[in-house]
Amino acid sequence: MEAAEAVGSREMRCPICGFKVTDVPLTQTEVVYVKCRKCKFEGPLSPAYFRRMKRAHAYAGPYKKRGMKQR
Repeated sequence: MEAAEAVGSREMRCPICGFKVTDVPLTQTEVVYVKCRKCKFEGPLSPAYFRRMKRAHAYAGPYKKRGMKQR
């Protein structure tokens, strides 16, 4: 029971509308078949595509170094 509580989880959102579809454990790597209640999207989602990405604004890109405006 303690081992199950120690495993964290992350939420998977619909790739079309961003609605929260389900929660999956961090250790799960299998494809999950989901249905969005908001936009009616049905299909398989891989938890590998829902990793947390580093923020773009955390890095100084080549345009920031030269002082050019960004869009």
